[in-house]
Amino acid sequence: KQWYQRRVRVNEIDSYIYRLQQIATEPQNSIPDVIIWMLCGNRRVAYHRIPSHQVMFSPKQDCCGKLCGHVFSVFLKRPSVPDKSNAKRQWKLPAKLQVFVWMGLEDHAKGIQHKPLDGEISVFAEAYENQISLLSKWTTRAMPRPKWSDISGQLKLPKESFST
Repeated sequence: KQWYQRRVRVNEIDSYIYRLQQIATEPQNSIPDVIIWMLCGNRRVAYHRIPSHQVMFSPKQDCCGKLCGHVFSVFLKRPSVPDKSNAKRQWKLPAKLQVFVWMGLEDHAKGIQHKPLDGEISVFAEAYENQISLLSKWTTRAMPRPKWSDISGQLKLPKESFST
């Protein structure tokens, strides 16, 4: 009887371990991090990296990232080790920003439009390169959709208008 009770407990513990593994953070996230760069001319002088899971939106409130839809402070840092000869002239902290970052689907973006914010809202939308398989080769010719489009495939997005 004791052997049976131990086996039941071990099975129950194994089921909890399985559940925890299912909800654990994936070590190699397929969505890249959000990187904020401070530019001076054409040089990148400071940056801050925000893990994408912290700003990801979900319709379920408890599944949203902890920074999603909130104004928070970001302290930029230098992209490389500062030169010791210029150390006295360089600031230790290049900049502090107050940012509002929200990452999600376009369908869910309606909720952030009514938030009262001082400043400018920039929207970076998804763009898709459409291709078709003809004779076992992928091509952009003879397609019913535009070569570059939005998620629906109907709105043409010219690649020349993309900015980096």
